[in-house]
Amino acid sequence: MSEECSKGVEVHENKWWTEEEDKILLTQINNTRPFLQRKDTRKAWDTMAATLKDVDGFTRPGIDGKKAKNRFLLFVRQHKSNNNEAARLSGATEDETPKSRLLDDLVPLYNDAATKKRATTPLSEADEKDASIKFIREQAMLRGKRKSLESSDGSDVGGLSKKKLILEAQDKEVKLFRFPPK
Repeated sequence: MSEECSKGVEVHENKWWTEEEDKILLTQINNTRPFLQRKDTRKAWDTMAATLKDVDGFTRPGIDGKKAKNRFLLFVRQHKSNNNEAARLSGATEDETPKSRLLDDLVPLYNDAATKKRATTPLSEADEKDASIKFIREQAMLRGKRKSLESSDGSDVGGLSKKKLILEAQDKEVKLFRFPPK
């Protein structure tokens, strides 16, 4: 009976990552650097995860690009907090592990790539937003001109036409003072 159960039951992947798996993951990320891709970063992470499955010593068959990226981002956050803590503790020696050395190399590269992405992305979004606002403003101005032309034909003696009449009268007065009739 135990043989039947073992055949039908899938082996679940390990819940905890080993230090060796972390080191292999970071080494592969350092080799391929999928975060440097400008487009199709998801595809780059997926191809990196596919090559990671073929590495000897890596025992996570269910790894995909999303899981690898999330694990890497977790390392980046931990490394940043460790660096902040180490900066506060003066005179304390830090433990140098292969994992921390890899992160020392990768984190600045990742931060540079993230700042470059942020610098280029908002400009294009801002340009698109400005263009759409300009288009809407132009359309509103055209509609406003049409409405003012329709209302100035004499049927509407509302506020806009009164202002226009007052301004014309003031202009005529100014002309009279400048050039008195002879």
